[in-house]
Amino acid sequence: MRRSRGWSWFDSVVGPAVATGPGGLIDDDVAYVTPWGCDPAAVTAPILLVHGGRDRVVPAAHGEWLARHCPTAELRLSPGDGHISILPSAGAGAVEWLAVEGRRRSE
Repeated sequence: MRRSRGWSWFDSVVGPAVATGPGGLIDDDVAYVTPWGCDPAAVTAPILLVHGGRDRVVPAAHGEWLARHCPTAELRLSPGDGHISILPSAGAGAVEWLAVEGRRRSE
C-alpha cells in the first residue's frame, strides 16, 4: 500500500511501540473495562487532550469525560478528525502548548 508523505512518520512511531509485543495494546484495552488505579481528579500536572470528533476507536465522549474529571485538562476536539488522522494536524499545536506550559511553569 502506498502512503502519502504526510504519514511517513507513522511507522517510526508505531513500530517501536509494538516492537516488544502487544502488551501496550492489551493494557489499553483492559483499561477500557477495569479501574485505572488512580483518580484522574488527583492529577495536578497540566494535561492537553487532543481528540478527533470522528474517532471510531475511542469515542470523543471519553475525551470529554476525561477533561471534565481532570482539573488541569484542556481538551482540543477536532470534529472532522478520527483516531489517527488527528495526529498530523494536532502535532504543531501540541508542541506549542508544551512550550507555553514549560515557560509558564519555569517563571
